[in-house]
Amino acid sequence: MSLAMPPDRVHSAILDLELGRPLAAATQFTRLARERELVYASQPGWSARHVAWNLTLAGAAFAAAHDTTRLRGLIDTVEATGRRSLFARDPLLHHFLRGLLLAKALQHEAASREFRAALYAPSQGYTRINYELGKCLLAMKRPAEAIPLLRAPLRGGIEGPGLYLTRTETHEMLARAFDAAGQTDSAAVHYAIVERAWRDADPPLVPRRDAARRWLVAAGRSVK
Repeated sequence: MSLAMPPDRVHSAILDLELGRPLAAATQFTRLARERELVYASQPGWSARHVAWNLTLAGAAFAAAHDTTRLRGLIDTVEATGRRSLFARDPLLHHFLRGLLLAKALQHEAASREFRAALYAPSQGYTRINYELGKCLLAMKRPAEAIPLLRAPLRGGIEGPGLYLTRTETHEMLARAFDAAGQTDSAAVHYAIVERAWRDADPPLVPRRDAARRWLVAAGRSVK
């Protein structure tokens, strides 16, 4: 007799986001927030923790979908709910959503301040904060500041808050930062990792793999 495993809705939402279906991901994370609120109704601290976290993930997905209206609509709720959580990360999460909104408006300096305010632990916190902050710093032509922030997630775990950013994405952004900083050898190391990891990638990732491959060829590096 075989027992069917329940669907893994968190990983399903992550895959939706990675495969270019951010609104589907946002819907799943929003539902998870509502359900966790009911499940932990008798434990206000736990309820707040799960609601703030899942709505933050939904906000990141709305940002990926360029839906700034629904992203904006989550910010006050995440701020108010996060204050009720007993986990130190959660009162800071609204800063991440504010940063996403500002980054969409190309207000990179203001966005970078919000992302820094959201950082709980550079290597053990929500690693997508590092990623988005790194993007802002590159947009402001400050790659040297981005490099240590982007290295930090590679020293942390791949579960918990580190689950929502792949190592390959981190290597890709690090490659860009090293390239912008004029550190070609380091950029080549990270672009080579990207090219290998995404060699047989799903269609949404093929353009990014090809960009890494073109950079390596242009830099005179062999692609094995």
